[in-house]
Amino acid sequence: MAETDSGRYLHGDVKKGKDTWSNKPEPAKDPNDDMSKYDREEHRDIKKTYLNDSLKIATMVMAQCDDFVKAKIKEKKEYESKYDSAVWVMQALNELCSGIKGSKHPIEGD
Repeated sequence: MAETDSGRYLHGDVKKGKDTWSNKPEPAKDPNDDMSKYDREEHRDIKKTYLNDSLKIATMVMAQCDDFVKAKIKEKKEYESKYDSAVWVMQALNELCSGIKGSKHPIEGD
């Protein structure tokens, strides 16, 4: 994978634990504005690269897990709809490794 803006977006999303591009709408359409057309094309290209990179990373991470970890992640109810998201896979691994959900058991001071 080459370093791209979408790569930086994905890295930031994995760090934040929030996917900001999968459902991001295109910029508004204005038939009289050529820049609007360019913005929409650029948005589509970035989103496509982001989603492809997310799938690659999720696949690479899952491939390195042992069978027990893979089975635990596949047991999650969101697996069928989220398995291709690097953000979701990393969150699932973090939850599995830590053994608790942060929202149910916040760290003191949060």
